[in-house]
Amino acid sequence: MLSILRSDSGLVSQVLKGKSTQFDELVNRHFSMVYGVAFSYTRNHTDAEDLSQEAFIKAYEKLDTLEDKRKFGHWVSTIARNLGRTWFQRRKREAEIMAEIHSEASDVKEALYDDMREVLEQ
Repeated sequence: MLSILRSDSGLVSQVLKGKSTQFDELVNRHFSMVYGVAFSYTRNHTDAEDLSQEAFIKAYEKLDTLEDKRKFGHWVSTIARNLGRTWFQRRKREAEIMAEIHSEASDVKEALYDDMREVLEQ
């Protein structure tokens, strides 16, 4: 009986019955896997920790939507993977915007130098 309660399925059932402290055991059990997924996207420990925390928060908030309680580990890693993809796409877009801004700023800077040269040559 004790092993059933300590299984992912048993822990999920306990959390859903109001024993929210049992979620800590699920976090401890699956943190390394979730962190690994997050780190594969971020390549940064701080961001991977943030994404991992966000994945577990989302899992806790949506725990009642988990159809197969035995698959909690797979489910929370999928949440982390989706968050990682979103994080990566956002960073990619930010980099593109910054490159565009830098390019435009360089063009403006070059035009200003050209104007200054013309004024100084007169």
